[in-house]
Amino acid sequence: MQKTGRVVVSVYDVQGRLMRTVAVLKAEAGLRYALPFDVSGLTAGWYVCRLTVDGKQLTTKLMLP
Repeated sequence: MQKTGRVVVSVYDVQGRLMRTVAVLKAEAGLRYALPFDVSGLTAGWYVCRLTVDGKQLTTKLMLP
């Protein structure tokens, strides 16, 4: 991250329903973060992972085998 800010990482199903909020934290600028999360209870298939930093969003697909 280029500056310190509030970070939210969420996982949605393909219908747009929130399945998990993986993290809500204050991330410090210049550091790297790893956010392992428990996928038990999620079925195999495609999901959308959304990273929100100070209101700006980045979205990527996530496939669980």
